[in-house]
Amino acid sequence: VQRSGHEAIQFAVSTLQEDKDVWIAAVLRDGVEVIQHAASTLQKDLWIAVVQRRGLRLRDAPDDLKQDKDVVLAAVNQNGDDLKYASDHLQQDGRIVFAALKKLGYLVDE
Repeated sequence: VQRSGHEAIQFAVSTLQEDKDVWIAAVLRDGVEVIQHAASTLQKDLWIAVVQRRGLRLRDAPDDLKQDKDVVLAAVNQNGDDLKYASDHLQQDGRIVFAALKKLGYLVDE
């Protein structure tokens, strides 16, 4: 019997359940819904990995991670439009706004 990614990982040995690379592969295969089954200690790192690879995925992140500077910065570095999904507070953070504007092509390095 073949199981989908998140079903298979639920039954994996505990060492695999804590393996970030295994979870990233499952998320990339089966979608962000898989993240809810990961250990809470891995969830932030998984969201960072997802937004770095997929862009425009910050909209799907839990609200607490839309308030996390590391997650939002990773997202806007991938896709500047993700700024609109960040918390109001982080939408006003200079470093995050700068990164978003740079990614959108409004700013260039000199």
